[in-house]
Amino acid sequence: MLQADSTLQRSTDLTMQVHSIDPPHPYILRSIELFAGKVAPALGWAPEVKAGTRQVA
Repeated sequence: MLQADSTLQRSTDLTMQVHSIDPPHPYILRSIELFAGKVAPALGWAPEVKAGTRQVA
């Protein structure tokens, strides 16, 4: 499990491959949404909100 990997505590970046083929655009967006909404928060990530910036999503 990724959470149990000790290198996660020292990581500054996490990359992902959405699809190895060219699926329809809505599928790609859904994969990104799932990663940002489920996977990243489970790993302790939270979006940085800077003062004076507009949050779109």
